[in-house]
Amino acid sequence: MKNIIIVFVLFMQLACADTTYYLQNNKKVKLTPFEQKSRTVVDNKMDFYINDNNVVLGVSDKLMLKLKDDSNLNTYLLEFNLTILKKITTNLYLLKTTNKSETISISKLLANKSDVVFSHPDFLKNISHK
Repeated sequence: MKNIIIVFVLFMQLACADTTYYLQNNKKVKLTPFEQKSRTVVDNKMDFYINDNNVVLGVSDKLMLKLKDDSNLNTYLLEFNLTILKKITTNLYLLKTTNKSETISISKLLANKSDVVFSHPDFLKNISHK
């Protein structure tokens, strides 16, 4: 009986686990936590993930938000406790969260809003020269 309970608990944990992903062109892109071998000062300000294409992406406390129009921008700033770092173009903003661990979840919630064109973390990735 004890083994059955343990198996059931493990199954429920897996079934209820929140898969980390972001939305790109309305499709989920899975992100798996990735541990950097060497940590620098910059690395400590972000979390690292690897996507389905084996690209390592850094996620900090910044996200990109493109709106159809900016009429709800202040509502979203208050709802998610965000600040504007930069207005890039019309209705496109670089925003800052209060905690880097919330960046992915906030960007997913924003992406599901009807007036949001896209929302995703401001990913950083290593650029290699060929």
